[in-house]
Amino acid sequence: MEPVLDPETIFRPSYIASVELPLRTGPVNVEDIKTNLSDEFSLAASSLDMSQPNSFVCKEHVQVCLRIRPFTSSEKEQEFQECVSIEDSTSVILKAPKNSMACRLSEKNMGQMMQKFMFSHVFGPETTQEEFFEGTMKQPVQDFLEGHSHLIFTYGVTNAGKTYTFQGTEDDVGILPRTMDMLFKRVHGKMYPEMDLKPHRCREYIKLTKEQMKEEIAFKNSILRLTKEADFQNSNCSKTSDESEDLEEVTKESEQSITTEGSHMKFSLWVSFCEIYNECIYDLLFPITNDKKRKLLRLAQDIKGCSYVRDLQWVQISNAKEAFRLLKLGLKHQSIACTKLNTCSSRSHSIFTVKILRIEDSKIPLVTQVSELVLCDLAGSERCTKTRNEGDRLKESGNINTSLLILGKCINALKNSQQS
Repeated sequence: MEPVLDPETIFRPSYIASVELPLRTGPVNVEDIKTNLSDEFSLAASSLDMSQPNSFVCKEHVQVCLRIRPFTSSEKEQEFQECVSIEDSTSVILKAPKNSMACRLSEKNMGQMMQKFMFSHVFGPETTQEEFFEGTMKQPVQDFLEGHSHLIFTYGVTNAGKTYTFQGTEDDVGILPRTMDMLFKRVHGKMYPEMDLKPHRCREYIKLTKEQMKEEIAFKNSILRLTKEADFQNSNCSKTSDESEDLEEVTKESEQSITTEGSHMKFSLWVSFCEIYNECIYDLLFPITNDKKRKLLRLAQDIKGCSYVRDLQWVQISNAKEAFRLLKLGLKHQSIACTKLNTCSSRSHSIFTVKILRIEDSKIPLVTQVSELVLCDLAGSERCTKTRNEGDRLKESGNINTSLLILGKCINALKNSQQS
């Protein structure tokens, strides 16, 4: 038999009651622990200029700009129902389509439901490529030249216009060609002529021997021979490069910024181009072998724990045209396919990285800083019910959606860390 415990016979000592507290004999003076919180809150409020709409944007570590794609002619006939309306330069209001179940249920219960979303900046359908670049990339590129590193990526559903924003067309180039054009304009006349200093791993660099320099030059020449030089004479980017007035103006700006750094400061620019296809990393600048197999690259970590892609090829570039040729070569090797929603759908995440070595070139060249600008064109999320993908396309969709889901978790972790 189990013993029956009588609650009245069980004694549990109270650790609170066992402490003998002194009896209060009179009022307690608490003047020394009082704090005038109203003064502190008013001081904190005065430090924030609430009249400026971007007072919080400048403090953001992650800025999100929304670009709304204009409807095509077929979409205007079928789907133009004013689902998206721009409230101001930082917010949009979304309404469910009139023929959707969500719209019918909301109207039946509580009227039409609307959702408001806030962004760092909202660009309407009428925004040009040049206006979008000026509003999003101009300041990060300037910060990059001053030694700061940045990550820029396009994000959205399939057929949302990400690749057009990223690459553009030969007649109206996107943010990547415009970025390279701006970089070389700003460092005009301050390029480091040698190829003896090369970026290594994450933010490190190595000194190349004469034999290694010859190998780098031979590899660069072989890469540039793989594609013909693109004709950008009719593109806006080349026009800005060839117009003497604009070039003189940019040269003056670069000279003003360089005088503050010293006359011996030089810049060495290196680029790489890779893609993540079905969770595998491939070098888009590496020549494809005769059996059409590509070398699989892997992630690694340096001593500081920073991740980098092992054996990724880096190519030194001397002007914007070389950058365009490498970009076109990489795009030729990128994984694309036709789906129901997009005739030229990106099936991989492409990553174009630019690294700048700031070199004090007085007597002995000395690298003072290595900074990087990473531009990612992410593949769009897909719904199989809309794309009707099968086989390889379905496998690609699953990997794309999984990687974007993990990216969302990373962004959420950054946001939580920023708030705390």
